Amino acid sequence: MRHSMRNFFIFIAMVITTLSAQGAESIPKSVIGIWALENSEFQGHFLIKGEALYLGDDGIGAIVGGPPPIGFKIIATFNVQTNQIEFDGYEGNVKRMHGVVQYDPKREVIFHSESPTKLLRRRSDKFTDEDKSALGVRP
Repeated sequence: MRHSMRNFFIFIAMVITTLSAQGAESIPKSVIGIWALENSEFQGHFLIKGEALYLGDDGIGAIVGGPPPIGFKIIATFNVQTNQIEFDGYEGNVKRMHGVVQYDPKREVIFHSESPTKLLRRRSDKFTDEDKSALGVRP
């Protein structure tokens, strides 16, 4: 009986550790949504001119620029200690790039360290499964 209880507690500890690790990578509500440069233009939620970052709570998103609107799928994680969004960019299923951008919670902007004055501001706090399908980035 003691052996069974010990195995049960080990199992629970593993589940908690796994859930904690997954939670650390989830995207916070303050970062989820559609972010764009000030002069970007949209038709609904879809960029037609400028630059935009789309980011879902699961880390699935896109980076789009235009005209014409062209983009790529990203899979991102969020580091709560540094407020950095780390992402891999994909063409189809092939990983083509790796990048990191900074989220500034005080100014509520996202920027790349090499272009600190090129600020993405939040346009929407939602990036739905329907939006993901329309952009072709659904998992």
